[in-house]
Amino acid sequence: MLSSYQIARLEDMKIQWIKPKQVTGWDQGYQYAKQYYEENGHLFVSKKCVTPNGFELGKWIWEQRDRYLGLSRGELSDDKIDMLEDIGMFWEDLKNAEWDWFVGLLRECIRLTKKPFVIGKNYRYKDYPLGEKVNIVIGQYADGSLSTEQERDLRQAGFKFNIHIK
Repeated sequence: MLSSYQIARLEDMKIQWIKPKQVTGWDQGYQYAKQYYEENGHLFVSKKCVTPNGFELGKWIWEQRDRYLGLSRGELSDDKIDMLEDIGMFWEDLKNAEWDWFVGLLRECIRLTKKPFVIGKNYRYKDYPLGEKVNIVIGQYADGSLSTEQERDLRQAGFKFNIHIK
């Protein structure tokens, strides 16, 4: 960083300053998505997800998926697709990708806490609504809509249904 004296000397020499490039549009969205991924390890955000400074990250991420799948106007270049995949973007089969992410987080949470039964409905882990998803899964188990494969995944993660269902 230049001192005020150095800046004044350069301006006396009629230096023309270059203004920093404003990051807008796609690049701005990508920077927010990358930051979110680095902080949370995933890009499973709701369409309503907004950054602390007001950027509608959820809408931006879903728009990129729609463009990739041809459901929205505009295309993504191969470079942009590669950049997004490098930060964990899933394009298709989002439901299964999110299920795998959920089971992985649940396994990690159970391993760290040793108490899976205390995950409350509002519990968030790595900014993922883990408690809400556990509550949904318990309901699916109770009404019989949880698949055998999903039940097996949860048991392998250390989840114990008999503790949760009364």
